[in-house]
Amino acid sequence: MYSSPWSKEQFVSFNRAHASRLLASSKTDEHSAAIKKEVLTEKEKARFAGPFSDEWLQRQSSEHQVFVAKAFPVVQGDKVRRADDWRRSGHNATAWASDCPPYQGTPTVASSVWRAGKTCRPTLSAVDHEGAYRNFPVRSPKECSTLLPEEGDERVWLHQVLPFGSSGSVWGYILFADAVCFLSISLLNIAAAHFVDDFYKCESETTATPSFASFQKLHRLIGTKMKEAKAKPPAKSQTLLGVDWQITEEFLFASPGKGRIDKLSEQIREILSSDTLHPQDAAKLAGKLNFACSWVFGQVGKALLKPIFARQHSGLQKPVALGSPLRAALKELLRLLPDLKPMRIPLKPSEVPVFVLYADAYITLSGSSRTANRWLKEGVPHTVLKGSTNGWGAVFLSPTGRRTAFRSQVPQDVLERTATSKAFIFWLEMLAQVLSVLVVAAQVRGHVLCFVDNSAAEHALQKGFSKDGLFTKVLGCFAGLLASKSIALSFHRVSSAANASDGVSRDDWSMATSLGCVRQDFNFSFAYEWLRRLPETPEDALFTKFVKFAEDLCAQSVGEQSMVDVTCMGVLIVTMCMAMYRQYVQVDMGVGQWLLVSSEVVHYFTYYTVKGYTEDKDKLDLGNTMHGDEEEEETSDLSSSTVIDEDHAWL
Repeated sequence: MYSSPWSKEQFVSFNRAHASRLLASSKTDEHSAAIKKEVLTEKEKARFAGPFSDEWLQRQSSEHQVFVAKAFPVVQGDKVRRADDWRRSGHNATAWASDCPPYQGTPTVASSVWRAGKTCRPTLSAVDHEGAYRNFPVRSPKECSTLLPEEGDERVWLHQVLPFGSSGSVWGYILFADAVCFLSISLLNIAAAHFVDDFYKCESETTATPSFASFQKLHRLIGTKMKEAKAKPPAKSQTLLGVDWQITEEFLFASPGKGRIDKLSEQIREILSSDTLHPQDAAKLAGKLNFACSWVFGQVGKALLKPIFARQHSGLQKPVALGSPLRAALKELLRLLPDLKPMRIPLKPSEVPVFVLYADAYITLSGSSRTANRWLKEGVPHTVLKGSTNGWGAVFLSPTGRRTAFRSQVPQDVLERTATSKAFIFWLEMLAQVLSVLVVAAQVRGHVLCFVDNSAAEHALQKGFSKDGLFTKVLGCFAGLLASKSIALSFHRVSSAANASDGVSRDDWSMATSLGCVRQDFNFSFAYEWLRRLPETPEDALFTKFVKFAEDLCAQSVGEQSMVDVTCMGVLIVTMCMAMYRQYVQVDMGVGQWLLVSSEVVHYFTYYTVKGYTEDKDKLDLGNTMHGDEEEEETSDLSSSTVIDEDHAWL
């Protein structure tokens, strides 16, 4: 749009017709009085000139002297603000730009704290300009007039300063803000940044206070008005750019904040109570929820936004009753939102233990054994699952030196019931990652690098949702469980040749053995039963049942490792006893063997007695037990996607 601006002749012709349409309309609403009051207040600050009559506008417009846009209300909670529609008036179409504005948003905040945390104890501080664009004059007030939605003849006003909503205003103000940050860096040696009119900086706590005073003084010398009451002096905890930041010795925590979560929860309750949702309201809700989910641990909840985006893109022009998928998603979000944990960014990554997990899958169809990646490209009909075989495997490398490998096979009826004909191949790849992580979850105390050799599976795992509705349910439950245990994952593409679990998935253990992995066997029957019943399981029972089988897998993993520990401890105890009493007891090889065997019998008996007792009790939380981690718009590929059939837009 900004690379092909309208000519002046095009704009003049278009806006003249637009002015005629506006003058023919005198529509008012309940917010008209609030808009008029705001304009009168700004007139006292010399930001508006007027009012002028409709006749004056008609005459000036016909002579190409005045160009107009329509004013409309923007409701923000209990506040009503005025905005002007510069897009429909044609004003924004006259702007030209070769690139996009350099917004330094939340990623810049996180990277600033992370870099400062390497050498000092960082703090955050911020100042906010009052009025922002409204502090700078326009070239000609007649080029940007506005028509208020009210009764009467005198409803035309002229902007004397840069108006909100105009592309030219954004670019003009950002150039000024960039200059202020440049002066802060070059004159004061302060690493300042800004997101539109929000200026912030990160600095060591030893110099933060005088630095902040100098930063404020620079703004006053330039002549900009600041919101003094909203100034944020240096602190470890700040609310900045809509995100709650908290800096500790080891981590930077980022979350949407309790206030935002409470407002979203209340809005969802109102929607569920009315049982209707307009597509425009769905768009606003989806944007707010997506922002909130982007700043929680593991971006939990994003999978639940799909039905809301489906309503947004439904093409409907009026509020419509909630469908089953949409109602279920809202109920689950209402349950999930209060329990979300903040995103955790390590400030000392070198001290964070990193675990490595390789997982892979294969399938044999029509007598031909191929990787899931190759079958996905070729496409296969659903009927070829009959008589097929499959397998998946994983290799887990712990920084403690423990290395394990395991595999399993998904029952054919599970694939037939849960995977669609176009997606069942990469189901195996995604499922291999999900089940593998659940098995090793109890051993993880840090970050897990997960390697996958299927691009489609990698993208679905990274985003937290899939075009396959049922698997989106799986990913939603998976993300919720990981967040509850504070397990951080990142998925990375690797070639099949470099995937250490490629052979394990086919029951070939040679690579795993060469890596020093211990082969382990786990019972995945509970997991497969959950998948088997996935299509008809009630939405409110999905996560509870998922947690149940996940904890069973964790318990098996802990049990296997505990048995190894018991064996090693038995050898250690016998060896220590023999060393302590060697001067009193003469032990030859034969007696020593019998002592060792006897000790191991006792340990095996004790282990299985305890294991059998605990299995009859409620499952314990065997996941990550680390403490201290209380925890704008959807990504373009989803929010701008084609219309989604809401009845099939599952969780």
